[in-house]
Amino acid sequence: MVNAAYTIYGALGSGSVPVEATLTLLGQPYAVIEAPTWEGESEQAKVAAVNPLKQIPALVTPAGETITE
Repeated sequence: MVNAAYTIYGALGSGSVPVEATLTLLGQPYAVIEAPTWEGESEQAKVAAVNPLKQIPALVTPAGETITE
């Protein structure tokens, strides 16, 4: 099943703002999941399912692909 929107895993200072800005300029729907991974295991767990390295920012496309830096 294909999601209707992009999902951005990020946090203040993580570099996710350019991704958000690009999607906004393109008129693409997206959701942001705040996950400051440097704040501990519970935040890292939010990202682990899409990026095993637990690094942000991470972008999940509507097709389910994950794009990272």
